[in-house]
Amino acid sequence: MVRRWSAGVIVAVILAISAVGCGSSSNVEVSQAVDAASAVAEDSVDIPSQIVRAGEVFTTDTFVGAGWKKSKEYSTETVPGAREIWYGFFNQRDLEIRFFDDHNAALKQGVQVVEAAIIENVKRSRGGELLDISGGSFSAYNAYVVAGNAILLCELDISACEGLVNALE
Repeated sequence: MVRRWSAGVIVAVILAISAVGCGSSSNVEVSQAVDAASAVAEDSVDIPSQIVRAGEVFTTDTFVGAGWKKSKEYSTETVPGAREIWYGFFNQRDLEIRFFDDHNAALKQGVQVVEAAIIENVKRSRGGELLDISGGSFSAYNAYVVAGNAILLCELDISACEGLVNALE
């Protein structure tokens, strides 16, 4: 599933078309409407995501047993409803896992926060490469998988998350 946050783009394009269709005598107004549509389009983000194994409840040990290397536990203060948040690695990729009470809690409380974080990562990117302030590259999550009560944030693409979920017993 790929989510597209494009309602703003649609509204901006409609405004631009309306300005032209209404016989606006000002080319400046049309130009401003088109510029606004372009600016909104730049903020639109495709977020590769997947929702699987809705009836299951996982723990850190479940993912460790599938080959995930847990590294560091994060605070749950900024993620409503999260019980645990862990950073780790799978198949040489960074992979963060956020645990919730159940699948519904993950969907209702976690997905919006995850998508906001991914959108911010994409906004910091330039030409498809994510750069830190000094110009060097850094890890960033660009996709996620909701597996049961867990949300997996995937570095660069969704493949590492899919691989880990497929390795679960």
